[in-house]
Amino acid sequence: MILELALAASCRYIVTHNVRHSAGCEKLGIEPVTPGEFVRLLKKDVKS
Repeated sequence: MILELALAASCRYIVTHNVRHSAGCEKLGIEPVTPGEFVRLLKKDVKS
């Protein structure tokens, strides 16, 4: 269900503590990341 929502919203990431359960969503262009990884991505994007 979460993957369907992410696809409908054109999300780039699914933020989750359990990345293993989101395996395979890369095939659809959505990357599963942990909350810590997501914060690092945000900080990196702000600096660019």
